[in-house]
Amino acid sequence: MAFQAAGYNRLLYVGLNPVLAAAHRLACGPISTSTPRCSRWWLFFRLAVGVLLVTALLIVPAAAARNLARSAGGMFWWALLVGSTSAVIGL
Repeated sequence: MAFQAAGYNRLLYVGLNPVLAAAHRLACGPISTSTPRCSRWWLFFRLAVGVLLVTALLIVPAAAARNLARSAGGMFWWALLVGSTSAVIGL
């Protein structure tokens, strides 16, 4: 969270418009590249990984709850527990 707070403007520039970031002389290390096209691919890659992680966070708790529960009500509570635990551990 500290990294996000400290680098918010820099990350916003590089993510939205790398040419503008270069014009403002912002060097962001490994997330910035020399050509805007490569930066777009990097943004696309991060977006794809994020979509996969969100999808997994929707599917895995329900699948785990189905294996652990004996009833539909129990499945709800197990899914809630597994999803919450996964989110806290992930953070």
